[in-house]
Amino acid sequence: MLRAVLWAGLLSGACSFVYEIGWIRLLNQALGTTVHSFELMLASFLLGLAGGGAWVHRRGARLDDPLRTAGHAQVAMGVAALLSLLAFAQSFDWTAALVQALSRTDGGYQLFLLGSAGVAMAVMLPAAFFAGTTLPLSPWPCCAAAAARPRSAGCTRPTPWAPSPACCWPHMYCCRCWACALA
Repeated sequence: MLRAVLWAGLLSGACSFVYEIGWIRLLNQALGTTVHSFELMLASFLLGLAGGGAWVHRRGARLDDPLRTAGHAQVAMGVAALLSLLAFAQSFDWTAALVQALSRTDGGYQLFLLGSAGVAMAVMLPAAFFAGTTLPLSPWPCCAAAAARPRSAGCTRPTPWAPSPACCWPHMYCCRCWACALA
């Protein structure tokens, strides 16, 4: 089961990366290819990841089954990604309305940037939020399995009462515990 969890985590991360790149390329069509547009799109994606991680950090210890919650988050991420197609389809109209409604002044440009941020968030934030929940949830079974095994080969294991599974990822990377978790 741990191998499946690790592979699912790898696949989820790859899908999130593809989602980010794909939507940035698509939103370039609606928002333009300026540095500001790229910054807005990247910021909305990272804000979603951070929001999802913060949600898990606050509620993770109270979850009955973190792996099941991670599975639900994966499904929600897929649904949100599909629904973001609807938001993307409207993004051209939203951008056109911004351009028509705002004056061509410095203040109008500032409002356009704010509106562009809203467009980028409407498209990217929901799926990115659920993507942000999966990374902290997926290592929980690996940490629990690693904590249950006796220490060997100089490998230290996290304690079962670790406040956040985020501490387990560096542990697995730095202490070769991927092999311990899979053993």
